[in-house]
Amino acid sequence: MLDAVAYDTTRIVVAAVQAGGDDRDVIRDQLSQVELIGPVTGATGFNAERTVDRSLLILTVGDQGIVPWQPPEALADPLSPSGEDPPPAPTP
Repeated sequence: MLDAVAYDTTRIVVAAVQAGGDDRDVIRDQLSQVELIGPVTGATGFNAERTVDRSLLILTVGDQGIVPWQPPEALADPLSPSGEDPPPAPTP
């Protein structure tokens, strides 16, 4: 995943440098203007607040084939597969 993030980030920076030339302020401003087409990680660019605009879809293989991943519902005990509270610890 880190390689994919680095790839998208490099594409964003290269596009900003190509648009801004050697002017640091223009390059910074261009970072919010770049919009990637076909990003690997869903990062399409930076917004005006300088945070990444990202739309990431995680897929998994399920009973119906490849499907979007859904996080599990919160369990009473996240370590218990049944979602039940664990039995009390034995007293010595």
